[in-house]
Amino acid sequence: MSPSLNPLNWFKKSNPEMMNFGQSIAYGETNKSLSATEFEKQMGVNFELIHDKEFEGFLKTISWNYGPVYGEDGKIAEWAIVGPNFDGMALRSMLSNLTRVSYITEARAELYKMYAERVIRRMKMNTPEYAVDMGRNNFFDSLFILVCQAIDDSVKGRKAKLLKVVHKLTSVEVTQGTKGTGDNM
Repeated sequence: MSPSLNPLNWFKKSNPEMMNFGQSIAYGETNKSLSATEFEKQMGVNFELIHDKEFEGFLKTISWNYGPVYGEDGKIAEWAIVGPNFDGMALRSMLSNLTRVSYITEARAELYKMYAERVIRRMKMNTPEYAVDMGRNNFFDSLFILVCQAIDDSVKGRKAKLLKVVHKLTSVEVTQGTKGTGDNM
């Protein structure tokens, strides 16, 4: 324990019983578990670090190929799923929440980034020219950045370690009263 900076306390004797009492309270507080609601709240905050509902919905959409469905009059009535888009599915799996909380080595991360670059390059090459003019390749470049960030999060379990930490702060102060004031235990 650090000495008091108050000159009036310099010559007072410390009470080891009070110190032990304060230390035991602090020890008890640090070993308390979180209540169920506090734990759920903490996990909810942690889940939001890796979860983007809108973006995940978009990734689900690009995982399928869509084609026209014709009505009885021969005109397009609606667009429907006609089959899987395997490049989109590969991208969706690379951007999965599980990617961010995995544990991989730095060498494996570099291999995964090369694989992701190959998948996105193939998607760019299959993009029609009118879509390139509309900026779709910029979108693919931004997806590549997101994939690289997800892979970097998983190097040596970096993001998983951050999500597992539950911070607790306990502060206990013990003061000694003077004789005759009624503050002594």
